[in-house]
Formats: sequence, structure tokens, C-alpha cells
Amino acid sequence: MRRLISPRKLISGLTAAALMLAGLLTLWTSPAAAATGTQCTSSQTKVFFLPSISPVEVRVYMCVQSSYGNGYYTRKPWAQISWTRTDPHMYKFDNFGSRVRLEHNDDDYTTDYCNYTADINTYNDGTRYCYAPSYTSSSPVNGWTSDGHIRWNMDGDGGGDFIWSLLGSPQVS
Repeated sequence: MRRLISPRKLISGLTAAALMLAGLLTLWTSPAAAATGTQCTSSQTKVFFLPSISPVEVRVYMCVQSSYGNGYYTRKPWAQISWTRTDPHMYKFDNFGSRVRLEHNDDDYTTDYCNYTADINTYNDGTRYCYAPSYTSSSPVNGWTSDGHIRWNMDGDGGGDFIWSLLGSPQVS
């Protein structure tokens, strides 16, 4: 005697099969799909205590993006720099800027410097982005990161320029 499968068991079985198939398709994707994406550091924060003026809090994210199209991978590095201050006085920094580098296994591929002295001296709050040139190749290798630093010089302290070295982004392919 042949046993009939109940509709509930049939639906459960078909659902399980569909989920297994979806899992297999997820594992079996093209290398390009697995190699693309964006990686950023968590917020890196520094408070600058300026002479006779309220402090300025600066937050930086170092990011790198990898995209794929027409047989080529393009990697693009950038930094997001945000600041907050409560004192409306202007001209607190003689110099304030960001260096951004695209690195592959600690070798520099592209770099750029963005100067935000006028912006941070003028606006109490702000966010700016510094992009280094992108780099395109046909190779899907791992190890691409964004790295950089903040160069700053406080007005009136006589100390000259200082460097705040930033942590690099996680890797992309």
C-alpha cells in the first residue's frame, strides 16, 4: 500500500529544498561578486584642546571600496572627516588636512592630500570627504586598504605641524 504525503509535509519539503538550493547558489557566485564591497574603520576620534578656546572633536573613518565591471576591479580610497565644536570663534588652526592613500599589502598605489583649514576654522560642525585617485586592474587579489593621517597645526601654540596617524581600513579584494 502506497502512503500519501500530506499537503503540509509536501510544502515543508519543498520549502526546505528551495532553501538548500538558495544556499548553494549563494556559495556558487562569481569571483567578482565575492570580491567587491566597501570596508571602513570604526570611528577614530581625537579631541584638540586649543589655547583659550573650547575643544574641537574630530572623527575620522578610513574607507576603501572595490567594484567590478567589464573585467576590471577598481579600488577607491577615501576618508570621512567630521568635527564638532561649541565655540564660534574662528581661526583655530594654521593647518588642518588629511592624507589618504590606497595601499596594497602596505605598498602605496595612489595618494592625495585635502586641506580643510578654512572649513574647520569657519564652521562649528562639518563633514568633508578626501578621495585619493582610484586604481584599476584586472587582478582580483586581496590586500587592498585605505590608510592615512591628519596633519594639524594649532594657531598660536608655536609647535608647528603634527601628525595624527590613522588606522587603515579593513581589506577588500
